[in-house]
Amino acid sequence: MEWERVIRFVIRPRVRAVLAWAAVSVAAAIAFYLAWTGYDHPERPDGNIGHIYIDFAGQWLMGRMLARGEGRSLYDLPRLRQALREAYPPADADAVYNWLIESPDRPGVGGPLYPPIQALFFYPLGLLPPQTAYRIVQVVNFILTFVVGFIAWKLTRGNVWPAVAAGALMAFPGYAGAICLGQNPLISLALLAFGWLLTARGRPWLGGIVWGLLAFKPVWAASFFLVPLLARRWRMAAAMLLTGLALALLTLPFVGWRTWMDWLTVGRAASAHYAMDEPWIFLSRDLQGIPRRYLLDFTADGIAANPDRPLPNFIGIGLWLTVVGLTVLLARWRWRRPAGVDGPAAAFLMLGAWLGCFHFMYYDTLLAALPVCLLFTGPIRWWFRDPITTTLLVLLIALPHAADGVDYLRTGGRPTYHSPPFDTFCLLALWAWCGWQWLGIGTGNPSVAR
Repeated sequence: MEWERVIRFVIRPRVRAVLAWAAVSVAAAIAFYLAWTGYDHPERPDGNIGHIYIDFAGQWLMGRMLARGEGRSLYDLPRLRQALREAYPPADADAVYNWLIESPDRPGVGGPLYPPIQALFFYPLGLLPPQTAYRIVQVVNFILTFVVGFIAWKLTRGNVWPAVAAGALMAFPGYAGAICLGQNPLISLALLAFGWLLTARGRPWLGGIVWGLLAFKPVWAASFFLVPLLARRWRMAAAMLLTGLALALLTLPFVGWRTWMDWLTVGRAASAHYAMDEPWIFLSRDLQGIPRRYLLDFTADGIAANPDRPLPNFIGIGLWLTVVGLTVLLARWRWRRPAGVDGPAAAFLMLGAWLGCFHFMYYDTLLAALPVCLLFTGPIRWWFRDPITTTLLVLLIALPHAADGVDYLRTGGRPTYHSPPFDTFCLLALWAWCGWQWLGIGTGNPSVAR
């Protein structure tokens, strides 16, 4: 019959590949258009305010200070203010400056949360005007979407086509924030995915070097350092550690060691903000921020009225210690049969590392796409036999977007970002399920026995 011939034609691999690329191309064009115009303000001379938000401006400012030859003043607030006023209109410069962290103990010391290594990475963009640099970062993030899709295709041994992987990445929680704001989780994800691919192909030294580049975001470098340690990949761990140390030493001729001490001061000040600042708490996705959402009272100015309340801090630290502790304990229990490069065991370690990060924002949920990808390396038919994993992944994609949609409808298009952290909840459940699978008492995923 005619319809049977149509079905046979459509299910041909080449036809399906063409259809997949056509669909993802349309989705990519829409996503990029929305990201490019998301912060448009036609009444402004420059037409857009994306380059003013601290998510991008903080990174650009680090590179700008180095480009100005002021690497030793990366956290000198008067110098930072001067650099901003020379690059931004006065009102915009003040807006960026007001987002910077200032140490309460050392007046005049403050700035973005990034370490001096970030200044090296963003030095080329610091040579450009902020809006031009912002647009370049958006384009780079868009290109990295397909780079990560190609790496996912390699990691899954062809089970997931690059077009499908790129499309799934665009739907993953945190993607929109990353590309709209000119943030860097796509860079971090690309480093994680490429480094793990090199390791999976028997090049642990190169894989560790790539992972060591995460030193520009030390909280993630420290968290994911747990993975090669618990997987007994000593060469990868050594290469990662040496690369991070080399990058830190490389900054010294440009910034000096005192600048690193200033950065630690800024980091301590930022920790206090994480405990009391309402936008930071509700935009975060780390485990410690979850109880603070529900157990702290906030003033009209967005500051917690009772930040020292013991209960939310006790629950948050306890939850964090439980996840990290169980991740380490299970890895130690399976010490003689360490996790491989894919399947539930590897995903369990990486999800444990992601959940073990002390503080991070909603767009950093994107880094969890790598452990999710590692679950697709077994036979595709396994997904029909494991409804729990499939359900968790569907919820991971659907719930955060649905919550955001309800938020927009409830507030008439003015998001409050007070939606529950469904992405963290789903990934926490997926971490637990992967650990259950690694114990060998799950639902029979063939990669458990690897």
